[in-house]
Amino acid sequence: MNSCLSNSQYLANIDTYKKVFHIITVIEVPIHIYGAWCVMFNTPANMLSVKPFLLWTYFLSVTVDLAISFVSIPYVMFPSFSGYAFGVVGRADILIYVDLVLIAFVVMSIISAYENRYYILSARTRNPWWSKKRKYLLIFNYISAVLYVCPIFLNAPDQERAVGKVSEILNCTAEPYIDDRRLFVAGLDFKIPFVCIMFESLLVAIEGFTFLILVVKKLMSTTQTSTLSIRTQSLQKKLVKAVVLQSIVPIVVIAIPVFGEMISTIFDYRNQNLTNLCVIIGSSHGVLSTIVLVFIYQPYRKATWNLLTFFCKRRKQLALNKKFAAVGVIKT
Repeated sequence: MNSCLSNSQYLANIDTYKKVFHIITVIEVPIHIYGAWCVMFNTPANMLSVKPFLLWTYFLSVTVDLAISFVSIPYVMFPSFSGYAFGVVGRADILIYVDLVLIAFVVMSIISAYENRYYILSARTRNPWWSKKRKYLLIFNYISAVLYVCPIFLNAPDQERAVGKVSEILNCTAEPYIDDRRLFVAGLDFKIPFVCIMFESLLVAIEGFTFLILVVKKLMSTTQTSTLSIRTQSLQKKLVKAVVLQSIVPIVVIAIPVFGEMISTIFDYRNQNLTNLCVIIGSSHGVLSTIVLVFIYQPYRKATWNLLTFFCKRRKQLALNKKFAAVGVIKT
């Protein structure tokens, strides 16, 4: 049998795959820095209640981006649950676990933002029981994010024997080492990962929809009976819409590649180019989230517009200065 990575083309080629991630890293770092500047220094007083959650979610999104595109660069080979790490750290056994946990942390931070909206709008004044118990849900969520992948790695097969089994599954020779990067086999099939991912996804879906429904219900009742000013009600609605829109991007960008690969694995379809494309799409969710963050929140849009206006005026001023300087030289 031929090597699984020999004669690989396009994104399946290791060098091409790594170059794509290097380019992504160069692009995403300045974007992330700008997004952090917006959240830290341009969040107005009426958004202070969500600022900690914005920062936390943003920090996790940036961490996931850099963990995948720079630290690990995972090269995963389905339908076996195995792969290499071609980033600055070559321990695929550790990095796959860390990446999956960080992705779950991102989703749980979004649930925390939904819960925070419910708490601010309703539970803080009308549900004292939840005000006392809410911290336990947050603790449970993050513990589940750490533990949901443990069954995958606790059931990892003997690595020396597993390499041969991977070759049989992929119908090509899986190399134990590529340079100094060792192949890690987390599983020979996708049954355990499927159950773990579906459990966490179901938990997230139940909590997310529950808090979203509670928030929408509260906003509708507030519109009909509240003594709050129309401006305050409008600000609350806009903030909830912004939180929902901001959360949709990472969830969709993460969910589509994950469930796409799960479906292809169930049907025993292997396409390394498609797998690598899914990883690339998943790793770009932080950049897309930052762009959405800047455009959906009016203070960040305004700060961006002011910054662009400043640089445009400065550029025009420099051009005029050069023009006047050139005229002065000609006259002399």
